[in-house]
Amino acid sequence: MSKGWANCKSTDLGRLPVDVCRRLLLADSESVGKALAEALQSIGESLNVSHCSLFLFDPDENRIQLAEQWCADGVSGNQPELTNTLVSTRCPWLLQKLLNGQPVMLTHLEELPEEAGEDFAALKAQDVQSLILLPMFIGDKPLGVFGVDTVEQTRRWEQRDMGLLESVRDLLAHAVLRFRAEQRATRSERRYQQFIEHSQAIVYTFDRDGRYTFVSPSITDLTGYRSDQVIGQSYTEFVHPDDIERLTPAVRSALRENRPTAPMEYRVKARDGRILWHRSIMAP
Repeated sequence: MSKGWANCKSTDLGRLPVDVCRRLLLADSESVGKALAEALQSIGESLNVSHCSLFLFDPDENRIQLAEQWCADGVSGNQPELTNTLVSTRCPWLLQKLLNGQPVMLTHLEELPEEAGEDFAALKAQDVQSLILLPMFIGDKPLGVFGVDTVEQTRRWEQRDMGLLESVRDLLAHAVLRFRAEQRATRSERRYQQFIEHSQAIVYTFDRDGRYTFVSPSITDLTGYRSDQVIGQSYTEFVHPDDIERLTPAVRSALRENRPTAPMEYRVKARDGRILWHRSIMAP
């Protein structure tokens, strides 16, 4: 028995892209996983399907992995290991179509061509009756696959199903790209922070008044001062009086032009009274 839109509310469907967009746009890097899960649930419930799944392509291992999946009440979820194997190796015809940028829409598995025998057997083993799979690309590089399926009975898909899912697919792709960019930025920031914390060089910044806004922990090894004892103070408090007049024009120029100074050597006053030579680049 085919099931169409009988159980789908038109108002829900009309608001679906807006709802998905709102959830994903409001999500930050820490909550994007929850937002994706909620988005898939909203899509699955609105379309009255069995599964709503997001697969992401892993270029390092050259395979597609299940990233997130929603299951209808009473429907078991696919095991990630089995699903990953299914998409990557046991459905060569489907995978090739998707990698070529072609969507797949099946009301019956019998619609698969004769050369897709492996695909038919693999889908049948997971009780899939009907499905839509949409490829996700970044330019000409595959990003993943977004799809829905039914397992209890066949579904007579309509063209508006495809159009709606294509709109949602684009929103999901944008969210994945943003999440990955934020992950890269977080990793980069973490590496930078580790460099700052473990570097022997003193890293610092100052504001328009020449007061330190950040000082790396390594300042303690050189001067005996902790970072919190220096932040908020003027650089003139720590530079030898005879070198202040020489440094001031360079500092003012850096502030005015919003650029780092050239490397400079000058004397600094340590906490224990010692006078130490120091070489640095000062950045506003």
